[in-house]
Amino acid sequence: MCQKKNSTGKHDKGCAKLIGAGMQLKDDAAAFVESIKEDAEDIKAEAAYNKSEAAKA
Repeated sequence: MCQKKNSTGKHDKGCAKLIGAGMQLKDDAAAFVESIKEDAEDIKAEAAYNKSEAAKA
């Protein structure tokens, strides 16, 4: 990874940019997973409601 062996300013900036991009990607992926989880919970609730309405009919 980004080690401090004969680092130049350019190298340090490149490492910081790469690490920042990786952290942003992780955050984006976590938000995406959370939205999928919420959608699945909505679908489950809707299915349960539809099932209860069908049982009433």
